[in-house]
Amino acid sequence: MSDKSAASRTSYAYRHRADLPGAPSKLDRMARAAPRFADAPEREQGRGSAMVKADRPHPAPRPTPFLALGADRAAFNARWTREHEAANRQPEEPARQARREAFKAMRQAQTAIPRTRARTAKRGQSR
Repeated sequence: MSDKSAASRTSYAYRHRADLPGAPSKLDRMARAAPRFADAPEREQGRGSAMVKADRPHPAPRPTPFLALGADRAAFNARWTREHEAANRQPEEPARQARREAFKAMRQAQTAIPRTRARTAKRGQSR
């Protein structure tokens, strides 16, 4: 790196920006306003709501995925249960109820398919 100062590395236009026509740039206006904001945290310490400070987000370490499984599962199950209960509280439409009853009647009228089948001897073998 060079030992030159920062002022010597700036452009001629930047060093003489006060002489330029027109309004000052936003950067120059910010530099003038900076001292007012530097004192703001010191002035604010005596004021403020405890509730606002408590609700302010702050970084917190997250648990490992293995440890988070239990909490995530519990939160999901709670949301799932609330959604299920909300759906059950809503009255069912008459058309849907009629379709449900017709489906139940059709299923009860069908003959059940046996779950097991008779074993047959393989070709060339006897029982």
